[in-house]
Amino acid sequence: MLGNKMLAAYEIIALTISFSGVFAGNEIYGPDFFASEWCSSVGTGRIPDPIHCQMYFDCNVVYSDVPPGLVQHQTECVYPDLFSEETFQCEAFDTVKCGDRMEPVNKCDYTMNKCNGPNCQPCENNYPKCEGLSDGFHAHPMKSDSPYYIECYKSRLSSVHMCPTDPDGRIMLFWEEKRNCTAMT
Repeated sequence: MLGNKMLAAYEIIALTISFSGVFAGNEIYGPDFFASEWCSSVGTGRIPDPIHCQMYFDCNVVYSDVPPGLVQHQTECVYPDLFSEETFQCEAFDTVKCGDRMEPVNKCDYTMNKCNGPNCQPCENNYPKCEGLSDGFHAHPMKSDSPYYIECYKSRLSSVHMCPTDPDGRIMLFWEEKRNCTAMT
């Protein structure tokens, strides 16, 4: 029993090391590899998506309706985490080495943050980009001259904020030059 588990672990490691895949229809494959077939043969386990650093395949994930943008067994880390080839789990983005896999920086590059319904607004309206911005607070690029501002860390969106009202109940606006909320006079 232990021998089979170790063999499966070595197969996962070998696949991960040598895996170079491309999209073909609804599956990702490498040399003679299909995610569904791999899961059928090993039963459980995870391997990184060969293209996207935030995605991976998990044999324990079986969809009755595959979510838009994914294929069977494929799942995604929560932004801004990335999937580690060393630990086979989602980790903080600044600790993961993506190698040749694409490393998304923007929250809208994650499949789960994309709107797929008929009344969609551009993702950037809610999750603006921080690429090219320094760490810290910046005016919300889609809502300039407003109480809204964003917080960036290592080119990634940390959070979206709204200025509070001042002690007199007046609306405060985010002032880019000072990077703080300022009362209207």
